[in-house]
Amino acid sequence: ESDAGSPEALMGAVLERVTPAPLDAAPRQALESYLVAGGPWTAATPRTLVDASALRADIALVRARGYAISDEDVTPGIRSLGMPILDGAGRLLGAVSVGGLAAESRARNDELVTALGRAAAALGVSGS
Repeated sequence: ESDAGSPEALMGAVLERVTPAPLDAAPRQALESYLVAGGPWTAATPRTLVDASALRADIALVRARGYAISDEDVTPGIRSLGMPILDGAGRLLGAVSVGGLAAESRARNDELVTALGRAAAALGVSGS
């Protein structure tokens, strides 16, 4: 098990990958320094992201898409989706995620993303 914010958490856990996505410039610089200092890391599965370039690309994709996917990169057969919870000003409050069997999660991806979006919006509004 890894600590939140550790390289192992960032490369594997969906919540740690989604929370860096909406950061402002200063935290993004800190994240970049963190990525430059670390890696390559040990893979938990053949799908684990193990180098800084792969993590940068994944975080950029999360920013563009609005949610993170952990697809069998921590545990074979398990897939998770995560989405940031933002307040009315776009500041990060936290994140929500859902995980399950990889095949079912892939088949229901759009439905799960919609449900996560509703949950994140509701929690962002009530939490701000």
